Amino acid sequence: MFGTALSVASKFHLPIGAKFEDLYDAAITVVVSQYVQPLIKKVLTETGPVKLEEAKAQKITKQITQAMLIDPATRSYLTLWLISRVDLAEGRVRKEPLGLHFDLVQTVGKLCEFGIDELKEYCLIAERKINETGKAYYPQFLEMLTLAGARTPIDKITQVTPGRATVLARYALTESGAPQIRAKTIRSKMAIGSDRELANSAALAIILLETAKDEDLGYKTVDKTKITGYFPGMDESAIAKVVRELAIKTLIELIF
Repeated sequence: MFGTALSVASKFHLPIGAKFEDLYDAAITVVVSQYVQPLIKKVLTETGPVKLEEAKAQKITKQITQAMLIDPATRSYLTLWLISRVDLAEGRVRKEPLGLHFDLVQTVGKLCEFGIDELKEYCLIAERKINETGKAYYPQFLEMLTLAGARTPIDKITQVTPGRATVLARYALTESGAPQIRAKTIRSKMAIGSDRELANSAALAIILLETAKDEDLGYKTVDKTKITGYFPGMDESAIAKVVRELAIKTLIELIF
């Protein structure tokens, strides 16, 4: 999507005194606002597991696109995440994540100014073997905080917005109490510089939760989680929806 914007823009001759960076920023702005924004809004209001009201979805979408415009890490990571997790033609969440080819990851990273080496450095993407001869890249989410998926200290992960969003999502999923109580506890635990940074990270966490699989949250696994005892008669899919909705409502409290 960024490549298309730049290929069109690059057919024009730069006026005397203009810089390529100025043209690049304009192209990124157009693509984010005209394509990514409605895609995210559709997931939040129509195709995601937790349907949000129009006004809330609009605010969250604005926060996410703002984060993408000002932060290369968010721009690169979320672009790859959406490609992997969402059918871009229909705006529906994929049943299985799409493995990404090295060339795609490298190109998107370069265009977004946060390359494949940096994505790996901050544990935002992982390479996995998909068959005997091939490998693919998958953007990471909560697994970047586990012993199995982590290759980077948590202090480093939280230096970038996608890392902070992931930590916020984990807290929102695991803290106890009503959303307002959870949000208050999270504010006391997370040292984020400004309200804008907190809101941007929380908004990013929401779209990640809306497009994550139940398995990503620890459900539909062979070993039943202890939380099933608190929801008699409910299967893990139903429990995952309840827990996901509570987490998203908690994150909304950090935005509004």
